[in-house]
Amino acid sequence: MSFIRHSAVLGAMGTLHKVKGLVVKTLDKLPNIKGDLVRYDPGWKQWDFEQLERELELWTLRNEI
Repeated sequence: MSFIRHSAVLGAMGTLHKVKGLVVKTLDKLPNIKGDLVRYDPGWKQWDFEQLERELELWTLRNEI
């Protein structure tokens, strides 16, 4: 199951906010792209998974994989 599906399921269950603190830990596991993702947003430490999902989508559009 993909990251997007996981966040959608958690959102539907109303529990997505409970894992908000895990966004920073998730970003720490992406050291090769973390700088690109957070570069222009000084408030990145307050992101929720929905924001992280948006940023990942934008990153993949800019950097075809």
